[in-house]
Amino acid sequence: MPHSHLKKGIQLFNQEKFFECHEVIEKLWLETKGPDKDFYKGIIQAAVALHHLKKGNISGALGLFKSSIQHLEAYQPKTLGLDVHKLIRDMKDCFRPFEGTAVNTANVKVDVRNLKIPVLTSYFGEDVRRNSR
Repeated sequence: MPHSHLKKGIQLFNQEKFFECHEVIEKLWLETKGPDKDFYKGIIQAAVALHHLKKGNISGALGLFKSSIQHLEAYQPKTLGLDVHKLIRDMKDCFRPFEGTAVNTANVKVDVRNLKIPVLTSYFGEDVRRNSR
């Protein structure tokens, strides 16, 4: 059974409340001692990468995006009910338009309407999809 913090974090991620997602899952990451610690770190970094991207901090977003993928790759295809393979694929799709962007780019206006923001797919038997806007 997935931890309640993970469920809540997924809900927040799918509502595009990425900073809040980071806060919730970080609590779980801090108390985890086993092999799932890097899994949580990867989700946290994915959420913060998207937070930075939406704020226009492209360089910060790209660094966290790359680090999140490195942490999550070992947990494919699914871990703790989360479709990690899909998350990695969707993150790569989201960040593809920024490949080759100058590393020192910060505070750039990003049109979030055109971004393919990932949605976490889970298999908990509960609806944790994005709320309607």
